[in-house]
Amino acid sequence: MQIKKQNTVINNERGISLLETLFSIAIIITIAASFYQLLGSFYKNYELQEAIAETQQQSRVTTDLFWQEIRNAGLDPTGTLFDPVNARQTKNRKIFNGVACLSAQHNVQKVFEATPTMFHFIADLNGNGGVDGNDPQEHIRYEWVGDSAADDKIGTDPDACGIERLSYTLYRDSGGGMYPVASNIIEFNLAYFDEDGIQLPSLVLDAAQRARIKRILISLSAQTDQSNPGEKRRREMQTHIFLRNL
Repeated sequence: MQIKKQNTVINNERGISLLETLFSIAIIITIAASFYQLLGSFYKNYELQEAIAETQQQSRVTTDLFWQEIRNAGLDPTGTLFDPVNARQTKNRKIFNGVACLSAQHNVQKVFEATPTMFHFIADLNGNGGVDGNDPQEHIRYEWVGDSAADDKIGTDPDACGIERLSYTLYRDSGGGMYPVASNIIEFNLAYFDEDGIQLPSLVLDAAQRARIKRILISLSAQTDQSNPGEKRRREMQTHIFLRNL
């Protein structure tokens, strides 16, 4: 008697359960969330480092601009610009006398104003023996406007002449009005020294004290422009400027 073999195929029709599906989705979501958080952290750190680099660059540019211009204060290649015999006068300019600003024509001086936040000077760069207003880059005034609220927030505050300006901003005036050259400068100070290295103590130097200036120490602190106060970073810088023409 012949016995036939019967092949039996067993098919497992059991699929993935709902619980396993939900569990897999949860794992994928967790991994994606972790990756997104890591990517966000990298991007946030990159933005902060960019802001720090920009702040440091701004500090350097500000001090370099000061150094390039202020070191020429009192330049008089002809030897006639500041000769009292000539009695030359400037174009109509505002000058702070310690109490208020006086707008008038003033007898030429090497330095008109010298305070911890302001420096105003003349330099005859083209050597024509005059600063009658046709040489705007020879009559320069710098002023830093702080913030009376002292809250590190950019608002407005009056300058020495009572005009509202952006706070924590350094301004430059070469005859055409004040315009900003650096922002987010949280701290700013100018200290003045004579030829013996002794600091001139007055907050608003008078004419005799201004004539003794030989060196200026500029100190500033620039801050990153971040909306979150916890992420703000500061960069401090100091530079000595020797005035060879005073």
